[in-house]
Amino acid sequence: MIKWLIEEIHDHNGLAQLAAQLKELGRTVSFVKYQPFSEGVHHNWLPTDDVIVVGSINLCQQLSKEVPSWNKGIWATFENYDCLKYLPKLKELCLNYPYEVVQLTEIWDKRWALTSFTEDSCLFIRPNEGTKDFTGSVIDYQNLEAQLKVWQSRSSPNCTCIVSKPQKLKAEWRIIVAAVPTPRVVASSLYRLDGNATYVQGSPKEAQELALLTTKLMTAPDPLYIVDVAQTPQGLKIVELNAFSSAAQYACNSKETILAAEEAYKTL
Repeated sequence: MIKWLIEEIHDHNGLAQLAAQLKELGRTVSFVKYQPFSEGVHHNWLPTDDVIVVGSINLCQQLSKEVPSWNKGIWATFENYDCLKYLPKLKELCLNYPYEVVQLTEIWDKRWALTSFTEDSCLFIRPNEGTKDFTGSVIDYQNLEAQLKVWQSRSSPNCTCIVSKPQKLKAEWRIIVAAVPTPRVVASSLYRLDGNATYVQGSPKEAQELALLTTKLMTAPDPLYIVDVAQTPQGLKIVELNAFSSAAQYACNSKETILAAEEAYKTL
């Protein structure tokens, strides 16, 4: 039987709902409290157990080292979520297209070459790496130098960034896509509306179709993965791709998610 390991992070990420549904379905589930650990043992199961993991980037990275045999159910191949793995393939379907690739430590020196990406005196900057050394943000030029210093203090020395034009977002949806056994949208949830955190199950058909298009235009980053889609003045755009095992599920249908994940696991 497939077991589930869930990390308790915060109240609004949808994992409490996922855990409740797992128990209702009679699945075996264990919990680990969130902590910024980097060593030690954080589970009580065997390496031969079949386990699907859902939690933080930190947990996924740690368990991948502790129990490599569980990688079959840790759907967080983070290098596949680097922006430069999907932006060149999805191009204008993405919110951050066009873009410039710049080392974090070089953005200040190259600031005048980046003014073509400004909107209302601001730039959008996010890390390229799927492990996200910092959260992508819209930064005013007046505060740019100070913010870059903060990010540099928290990031790896070779952190690469995607610089693009800030966009106005009306609504944002989180869409879970299964690549196996048959590509399909599993579940979805609104997570932001008019700039406010808003969790409502479901998403527009057109947003789901855009998310599913990623299975045709690129190699799936994992058996299950997340596509975030936003409503913009220019229409629907893909915000980013995220790893299933380290992403919040918000108000996604937990039962459909569980059944799809277990079906995918059994086909691998």
